[in-house]
Amino acid sequence: MERSDTNSCGPQSLSEMPSHSWELDRLAGYAQQQHAHLIEEEKAVAPNYWRLGMALTLLRKNFGRGQWGMCLVALKIDKTRASKARAIFRTFSAESDMEGLSVEEAYDRRHRPRRLSKKRSRQRKQRASVEEFLRQVGQELGARIGDAAGLQPHDARLLLPALGEVGRQFERLAQQLHARSRLRQVDKRQLTIATGRGSGK
Repeated sequence: MERSDTNSCGPQSLSEMPSHSWELDRLAGYAQQQHAHLIEEEKAVAPNYWRLGMALTLLRKNFGRGQWGMCLVALKIDKTRASKARAIFRTFSAESDMEGLSVEEAYDRRHRPRRLSKKRSRQRKQRASVEEFLRQVGQELGARIGDAAGLQPHDARLLLPALGEVGRQFERLAQQLHARSRLRQVDKRQLTIATGRGSGK
């Protein structure tokens, strides 16, 4: 039995409303048509996103982070739409550069910052933690050296064992830092050797 054209994946009338009686291929064809229609409609409003992004970018400079969200609420501008508009504005130097693009196509061309891996992100936090510790210790040492200059000999002798233990801890920290710094150099050297062998050098 032949299937009628109205049940095919071919063009469907946009005025029709899908129903439970439609077959899967007809529903799929209708969905594709509606999506294509939306894309074409978006091409007409894409420049408006760019202009909105320009206005919001200029406006944003006058508000703090918490205030900015309240500003968008007061203006009745959706936060997600505002973010998308600003991203589009940052991506294109002029609205004419967006000619022929839908809103989503323009947004997909935005400059995306490269995300750090979880391991790399954790390593950066660890480095910042050690760096902050050393900075604070350096400041404290500067102040304590002056205090030590005024100690009595007996008091100074009592503090020497504690200073020795702290010194040993710092020595272990220095050894760990030196070991990690050399590890990266060794890895690079091994990679260079391996690459040279692979290229026949």
